[in-house]
Amino acid sequence: QAPPRTPMAGSPPSGRRRRSRRHPLVLVVTAALLAATAAVTPAAAQQQQQQPRRRPVIFDTDIGTFVDDTLALGLALASAELDVVLVVVTSGDLRARARVAARQLRESGREDIPIALGAAAPDNGFVNTTGPLYQWAQDEVLEGRPGG
Repeated sequence: QAPPRTPMAGSPPSGRRRRSRRHPLVLVVTAALLAATAAVTPAAAQQQQQQPRRRPVIFDTDIGTFVDDTLALGLALASAELDVVLVVVTSGDLRARARVAARQLRESGREDIPIALGAAAPDNGFVNTTGPLYQWAQDEVLEGRPGG
């Protein structure tokens, strides 16, 4: 036959366990932590990983002579990975090139992007300020816009 059990100090009599009483603040903090961790679901974490950080870009261009730079600027503006922060026009008639860039930025809804005039190096005979892009932008006003 087993000897009778003696209760431990601080334990309730007759072997019953004491029900722990939690402080209301502990319950509130626990509920808040559970709610916060529930908000970070695998789907939310995956969505955060899928959104790339946009890299700031200075777009240096001789826009206007051929359509290549116009297409490249359009792609950069539409990119989820690039953030065009400045357009620098270079080579030849800088103000004519700036008007082409300004028109494209306006048509793209990005008039907030400043345009800077770069080096006026010669175009080696490829200057054509009467082409369709220059005609398209001939009435564009540069004064009053960022960088203008």
